[in-house]
Amino acid sequence: MIPEEIPEQAIDEPENPTLIEDLTDDQCKFPKWDKPNEPHFCCGRKKWKVPRKRSLYYCEYHVYITTKSDKLLDIPNKL
Repeated sequence: MIPEEIPEQAIDEPENPTLIEDLTDDQCKFPKWDKPNEPHFCCGRKKWKVPRKRSLYYCEYHVYITTKSDKLLDIPNKL
């Protein structure tokens, strides 16, 4: 179960922007680009190792923000 607040360890690790073609299997694949003509960088943190569908691709922070409603995300941006 994902906790109601983002765990500190989920935001302690800094992003490691990595081009999508350079990602390794253990890196977060959350997309960091907005436009198709921008370089395709992904988060690059270590993937969260829990048995959840999204954790197959994302770090703990990005699993959290993609599975919670916007109303629950009233947190300061520490990234």
